[in-house]
Parts: sequence; C-alpha cells; structure tokens
Amino acid sequence: MIELISSPFRPAFQQLVDSLESSCIICSPYITLGPTQRLIAAIRQKRLEQSLVLTVVTDLSVGTLLQGATDVTALQQMMESIRNTQIVYLPRVHAKVYISGDSLAIVTSANLTDGGLTGNMEYGVALSESSLVRKVRSDVEDYARLGGQVTLPRLMKLRERIAELRVAVEAEQRSISSKLRSASQELERETEDDLLRVRIHDRSINAIFAETILYLLGRCPMTTVELHGQIRDIHPDLCG
Repeated sequence: MIELISSPFRPAFQQLVDSLESSCIICSPYITLGPTQRLIAAIRQKRLEQSLVLTVVTDLSVGTLLQGATDVTALQQMMESIRNTQIVYLPRVHAKVYISGDSLAIVTSANLTDGGLTGNMEYGVALSESSLVRKVRSDVEDYARLGGQVTLPRLMKLRERIAELRVAVEAEQRSISSKLRSASQELERETEDDLLRVRIHDRSINAIFAETILYLLGRCPMTTVELHGQIRDIHPDLCG
C-alpha cells in the first residue's frame, strides 16, 4: 500500500514510532533535539530502549553543526538512551527516509527537526508493502556503508569542539582582530580533522573508495573518469 503524506509530517512520524518493534532507520541530513526527545520518550514507553536497533544516517559537516541545523546533543541523547544506536556520518546526504522494520518506510522532504515535523510545508509517501520497504531499507543501508560510524566518545568531543568554535566565531564577528580570526580558523581545522577521523574510523581510505566503487558499479557501468567524478562527489572530504 502507498499513502501520500502532506503537511504536517508529525502524524506520519508518530505512525512510524508507534509501529516500531525491532529496528528503525532514520536518514536525515538535519536532526534537532525536539523530535529526538519525542522519539526517545516513545521508545522508552514501549520499553524498547534495550532491544531496538536504531541506525541514524546524517550530515555532521562543520557548517551544518555550527549553524545548528544538526544538534550534536540530539545525537548524543539517542546514543545514551537507546542501547543499540549507530550514528553514521555521510557528507552530502540529502535523502529523508524513515523505516520501521519491514512494515513501514516513509520517503519525504521532511528532516527530523521541529520545522520538518510541524513548521514546514512537506510532502512524501508512506510504503507498507514489505517488499518495497525491504528495498528502501537495502538502499539506505547501502548509503550508510559509504559513511563513517561515530562513537559516543567522538560525538562528545565533537560537541565540545563545536561549542568552542561557535564561541570563537561569535567573538570574531564582534571584532576585527586578526588574532581572533586565526583562533577560529585553527579551531575549524581541528574540527575538520576530528570529522575526518570519524569518517575513516577503523578503515583505510582505499577500503572506503573500494566499497564506493562497488556501490557505483552495482548500479550501472561507468568509465574510470565517470567513477572518479562520482567518488569525488560522494566523498568530498576524502578527495581534497
């Protein structure tokens, strides 16, 4: 069955939460605290915090975090509250997909933010046919394999870095001091280095590129030049 979803997205998201049993996948570039707290509360109410497998694919680029489009605190609370939570950092991820086991997949324009759930004019489709749900889940899992898994300690360090960088940038904006500009630039470089370590984690860059080549060739034949361009688009932070 296919159901069309118009604004607000919140009732459809609640339908997904109500259907949770064993696994949940959330693919959303932007994630903020309000919706994640509602998700955590619902999972606790269903007593699934020890058994549910939660995978979150999102964008942790410096600009996204600095602007508050994604709140590291929201990700940290999910990891601390739901035992089997995996956070995956994938630059340039733009898909917004929400999946509950094999029973429900929602493909939508809505991010997991307050605006996405209630404030913005969003649209999407909900799929409940198990074969379609499995296909959507498989595709998003393929995306996740291209990203880097974020551990809780790294997430906490990243939260500290972003807080320091935000203070430095705000001070820079109030001053014309070249010393302050230098301090914020250094913090930004250090944060980018942290994110690069997150992306690589326990894999080599060659291994990441090899997985990406297999992913791309699994979809259609490509020349070496075409592969190079696609890899550069998927992994801009590793191809600098």
